[in-house]
Amino acid sequence: MDCCIEMYSFSKSFNLPGIRLGYAIGNRKLIENLKSIKTVVDVSAFKPIQYLGKEILEKDIRGELEHFYSRNNSVYAQRINKFRELFRLHNIEFYNNIATYYVWFNTKRISDGGNFGEQLFDDEGILIVPGCEFNSCDEGWWRISISRSDDIIDESIDKLIRFLAKLR
Repeated sequence: MDCCIEMYSFSKSFNLPGIRLGYAIGNRKLIENLKSIKTVVDVSAFKPIQYLGKEILEKDIRGELEHFYSRNNSVYAQRINKFRELFRLHNIEFYNNIATYYVWFNTKRISDGGNFGEQLFDDEGILIVPGCEFNSCDEGWWRISISRSDDIIDESIDKLIRFLAKLR
């Protein structure tokens, strides 16, 4: 506690992507320094969102979110499994991870070049992000979010199946 702080975001843990709400814990002096920097550099989140964050943390401390976490993990596991089945069926390499609401997959075996994502968007309206936006530019890696509703996920999988059929 004397030399560091830990920072957390509400994005993944509490299904609030895009809200940009987080917190830091640790050494009091370092937190004060961070606060003085963030006050000059950032704009704080809308007050009602901050109050929501406070409520969420209080409920978590009281143990009132265990059902939420269990249900949430189950929903994301089901969505990830849908993509795993699709990728296995089409012999597409994927990163087998359950700790996120993104699915990573590699299109090297089925598509040459980096225009897979552009074609998918043009043909089916599905936006995926190239892996090199996040790390090394290993050819063919893409990231797709599974944070939308099940209806949208199922529709996207149907469109992806249709698109993959065109590639064969």
